[in-house]
Amino acid sequence: LSVNGGNDKANYYVAGGYLDNKGIIRNTGLTQADLRVNYKYKLNQNMSLKGTFSMTRRVNDMTAGTDGQGAQRTSLTRHAILAKPFAELDPEDNNDNDNDLQLTPTNWLTDYKDHSEENRTMASIAFDYKLIKGLTFHLMGSYDTRDKSRSRWYSTGVYTGMKVNGQLGYSELRSLKKALEALFYYDYTLNRVHHLSGTAGVTYERRDANRYGMLGEDFSIMSLGIDGIAYANKTYTNSHSMTNETTASSLLRMNYNYMDRYLVTLTGRVDGSSKFQKGNRYSFFPSVALAWRVNQENFLKDSKWLSNLKLRLGWGMTGNQSISAYATQNTYGNVEYATGGGQNTVGLHPSKIANPDLKWEATTQYNAGIDFGILKNRLTLSVDVYHKETNDILQSMNTAVSTGYSSIYVNCGSIQNNGVEVALNAVPVSTKDFTWTIGANISHNKNRITDLGLPVTKYGTHYYEAYYGTNLSYYASAAFPVNIFIKGKPIGLFWGYKTNGILQSDEAANGLVYNGNELKAGDIAYIDTNEDGIINTEDRVILGDPNPDFTFGFNTSISYKAFTLSAQFHGSVGNEVVNANKLDNTNTYYDYNILSEAYHNAWRPEKPSTTYPRIGVPLSELTDRLIEDGSFLRMGSLSLSYDVPLKRSKLIKALQVTLTGRNLFTITNYSGYNPDINSFSNDPKRIGIDYGSAPINRSYSCTLNVTF
Repeated sequence: LSVNGGNDKANYYVAGGYLDNKGIIRNTGLTQADLRVNYKYKLNQNMSLKGTFSMTRRVNDMTAGTDGQGAQRTSLTRHAILAKPFAELDPEDNNDNDNDLQLTPTNWLTDYKDHSEENRTMASIAFDYKLIKGLTFHLMGSYDTRDKSRSRWYSTGVYTGMKVNGQLGYSELRSLKKALEALFYYDYTLNRVHHLSGTAGVTYERRDANRYGMLGEDFSIMSLGIDGIAYANKTYTNSHSMTNETTASSLLRMNYNYMDRYLVTLTGRVDGSSKFQKGNRYSFFPSVALAWRVNQENFLKDSKWLSNLKLRLGWGMTGNQSISAYATQNTYGNVEYATGGGQNTVGLHPSKIANPDLKWEATTQYNAGIDFGILKNRLTLSVDVYHKETNDILQSMNTAVSTGYSSIYVNCGSIQNNGVEVALNAVPVSTKDFTWTIGANISHNKNRITDLGLPVTKYGTHYYEAYYGTNLSYYASAAFPVNIFIKGKPIGLFWGYKTNGILQSDEAANGLVYNGNELKAGDIAYIDTNEDGIINTEDRVILGDPNPDFTFGFNTSISYKAFTLSAQFHGSVGNEVVNANKLDNTNTYYDYNILSEAYHNAWRPEKPSTTYPRIGVPLSELTDRLIEDGSFLRMGSLSLSYDVPLKRSKLIKALQVTLTGRNLFTITNYSGYNPDINSFSNDPKRIGIDYGSAPINRSYSCTLNVTF
C-alpha cells in the first residue's frame, strides 16, 4: 500500500507492506513487515533537501539443506529420499555412514527448528546546493543498522540432539554501516554543440559488526526448544567477534558530447580499504569510453528507416577487496583446555596466518559494441564483445598441515574472460488495440586460467600448474575433490575416473586392482589411464566442464485492449553438472532407500547389466557416471493481466488484476531436480555440483493493483 502527494515545494511518498509466506515444507515460512518514507523539500531556488527512511521486520523459519562441509546430514531433501521409514535409531549403532538417515524425515519437522528474527533500519538525508549555473554541490549521509538473531534447536528425535540429549545454538549479529559522500556535479553547454558534464568528490563508508554465539547441550527441559538455553547442563565457551571495515574513495568523471555525435567519458577513482596494510591500501582505477552516433551524421540524419546507429569502445579497470577484515594481520581465537582437577579454562590461540603483502585484486576490461535500430526503433539490436583480465586474485589457499593452519589469503593467479553478448528487441505489431513485443538475448563467455603462481606438479598422467578444489564432503565416502583448477584451462573442470560400463566377467578385468582387491564381474569398469594395473589417484583425468557454451533468454508480450499476456524463458547450453546425489541414491553398499532401478537393474550373474554394478559395490569416487548434461530451457514466468474499465468511478483511478505462474516447466535431460543448481554457491572451489539440493518450486499468484 502506498500514498504520495505534494506541491511545487515539497512532495512525499509513503509505502508499507506485509508478507506472510508459508513454506512448502511444513513449519517453515517467512513473515515480513516493512515501511518506507521518501520526502523532498525545496528550500529555495538553489537549495533542496531529500530524505529517505525505511524499516523492516523479518521472521524466518527455515528447513535444513546441504551444509558447507558437504555433510548433508541436515538436508531434509536428502532425508526424505534416502531415509528408512521403518527403522528407529539405535544409539549404540554407529556403523551407518550417516546416522541421521536411520530416522524418518518427519523427525526433522518435529524435533528441529531453525528460527531467525531481524530488524533493519535504513535512513539517509541529502542536501543539494546550486552554487552557480551548471555547478551543484551534493552532500549525503546515510546509516544502515541490522539486529539479527538465529536459534537452531536439535531435539532428541534427530541424531545430533540424541547423542547429547538436545543441542541449541544461538547467535546474534549487530551491525552499523555509515556512509558519507560529498560530490560536485557540473553540467554546461556551449554554443549548443559542446556539452560538458562531470562529477568530482569523495565518498566514505564504515561498517562495524558484532557477532555473538553460544552453544548448549544436555537439556533438563526439552519443551522450551529455542527458548531453553538457560536449561542446558553443558555449555561451551561463548564466542564474540568484532570487526570494522572502512573504505574511502575519491573520484572524477567527465563526459563530453559534441553535437550528439561524438561522446567521450573519462573516469578516474582512487579507492582505499582498511583491509590492506598502508603500503597497499590505495589503488587507482581509470576508465575510458568512446561512442559515435553515426545516424547523427549529415549523410544519415534524414534517413527515414534508420533510427539509431551507435558504435562504442571502452577500456577500464575495477578493483576487488573481498577478503576478511583482518586477513593482513595475525588473529587469535579462544580455546578451552583442561588445567587438572576436572577444571577447564579459556585461553587464546593463533587462528590465522597474516599476509601483510595483500593488495587490491584488479580487473582490466576492453569492450566494443554496436547499437542498431530501424523503423522508429521497432527493431533494435545490440552487440557487445569483451576481453577481461583479472590479476592478483584474492583467494584462500590451503597450507601444509605442518604449519598448524588450514589456509592463508594470498594474491595468486590470473583469469581471462572473452565473450560476446547479443540483445534483440522487436515490435512486430503495434495498433490501437493490439501490440506484440518480442525480446531475446544470448551470451557466450569463455574463461581461462592464465596464471596460478604454483609449481608444475604431476596430476594423474599429466603435469600441470594446478590445484584441487574443496572436497565434496568430510565423510570418508565422499572426501575427494570434484573440481580442479589448471593453468591454461577453464575454471573448475571436473576431475575423476573414466569408466567403461560394468565388467561382465572376471576375465574382462584383466587383473586390475582397486582398493587392494582385484576387480571382478559386476564391478565398475574403471579405465586404467596409466596402464600400471592399479586403479588409484594416478588414473584420474578431466571428466567435464561446468561452464556453459552459452546462456540465453527471451520474452514476449501480447496486449489486446485491456488484456496483456506475457511470458519469459531462459536457459543454458553446454554446461555439465555433477549429480553427486547418485553416490547415495544408487549406492547399494549402505542400507539407504535407493532408486528402484539401481536395485532391479543391478548386475547379477543370472541377469547381467551394463547400467548398475552388482549389489554391495560401494560408490565413493567421482566418475564420469556422475557427470550429466546440464543444458535446459525453463519458462520462468507466465502472466495474464486485465485492466478493469472504471469509467464511472471517481474514487478509483485504475484497477488491474494479474494472474502469474512461475517456473511452470523445464525442458532438460538432467536426471536431478534442477539443472540450474550449485549446492555450494558460497564456495568458489566447488562448482557445478548438485548434492542434496531441494527442487525448484512452482508457484501461482493473483495480484490486485488499485490506484486511487
